[in-house]
Amino acid sequence: MFDEREALWCVKLTLCNEDDQDMKEMYEHQKKSVGGGDEQASLLSLGRILFNMGEYEKAKQYYTRVLDEPSNDDRNVAVCHQRLGEVSVSQGDYDVALNHLNEAVKLYKKFQHAHDTVDIANSYYWIGTVHKYREEYETALSYYDKALAIQQAKLPADRVETAHTLSEIGNVHYRQGNNDSALSYHQRALVMYKKVLPPTHWSISTSLAETGNVYLTKKEYDRALHYYNQSLQIQRKTLPRDHPDVATTYYSIGFKIAKTFIDELKMTKLLKRNNMYKLKELSLGVHKEHETTSNVHGYSESKLETYK
Repeated sequence: MFDEREALWCVKLTLCNEDDQDMKEMYEHQKKSVGGGDEQASLLSLGRILFNMGEYEKAKQYYTRVLDEPSNDDRNVAVCHQRLGEVSVSQGDYDVALNHLNEAVKLYKKFQHAHDTVDIANSYYWIGTVHKYREEYETALSYYDKALAIQQAKLPADRVETAHTLSEIGNVHYRQGNNDSALSYHQRALVMYKKVLPPTHWSISTSLAETGNVYLTKKEYDRALHYYNQSLQIQRKTLPRDHPDVATTYYSIGFKIAKTFIDELKMTKLLKRNNMYKLKELSLGVHKEHETTSNVHGYSESKLETYK
């Protein structure tokens, strides 16, 4: 909430269940992610919180406010362009997003005197996301691959940023119909998320659901249901009951159950049809056997009369 008297935003984090260790870990993770420091850093942190809440216009206001500060250094300007690009991606303004993200890359390269920093990798990740949404999949993969190469070279072995990139590469392969490649990337991302995030973090839930989607497409319904149920367990702990993600997971589970029922119904009809065919075939066989027997019998009688 905004305190008009003090002219500042107050962010209150409430722990839903004091006895739930998983939720305590999630709570501590969120507190650390808020950040702190000078005014500009605080505004950037507040913009990030609003962005994560889906308050894109409010987030944009705070990033623009930092950008307009005359005392800004190159890094803050680059970060603001980066964040404004992320907001624009989330709002579907892809041309605006690319302008901000390309400007961020240019500034990062200028003041960091390098072409392979983690900040640049983050911009490449979001540029890849723009192209993914535009269904320009090969271009998206090229940017994700550049981001991943930098992350693997510059970051420790297991980091959230790297897991995000692996997950998005998996999503692109999934959209292209490359299910085995998609599954490989999603599984790598999931292993990494579980190592570095609290067990109830939404990124783990999303990764589980995405893995379930691949198995569903591969018609491995039991495995799909296994991952959907794990995702749902996290969502029920951390999200409101009417949250769209919860509804999506319930839909996926319902689709699996319905698909299984339909497949079983088709199998039952097929078996019945096959049994009827076999019964008809058997009946025709008996009829033919009867005809053959009658013919033989008639032929024998004819020969007997001739002999007599």
